[in-house]
Amino acid sequence: EESGNPTGAVMETINLAFLAARSNDAAGARRLLAELARRQPLLDHHVSACFTLFTFGCLAGLEGQWARCVRAHLAALRHFESGGVADSRLRRREREHDLERARRALDAATLAAAEREAATGSIRADLAWAFDVMTA
Repeated sequence: EESGNPTGAVMETINLAFLAARSNDAAGARRLLAELARRQPLLDHHVSACFTLFTFGCLAGLEGQWARCVRAHLAALRHFESGGVADSRLRRREREHDLERARRALDAATLAAAEREAATGSIRADLAWAFDVMTA
């Protein structure tokens, strides 16, 4: 950011939040995502917003918030696809692992509701939901 690349700083923050979530550091992931919440205007870039939603899905999985996990992961995937962003093996593996755990933990009605919520909404609305849920 100091070198004049605020978008790069946002992407690095997203990457660090993802690494924190995958290292079982929920507090670290939350702190970094809270930092992103303050920089939300810089998340206008489609890929940044999608990675942020994906990271929220990872954090929700870490915390056992399965309905949130499903909604965030599936919304991120939908937005990645609509923007023509290729899925990576790492993202796919992490998402599928989290979704499998969520499917085992949730009853059918809750799972269906989370899937429905992930199937609609703009990327802005999905990000707003994720940030609101995190600070609630």
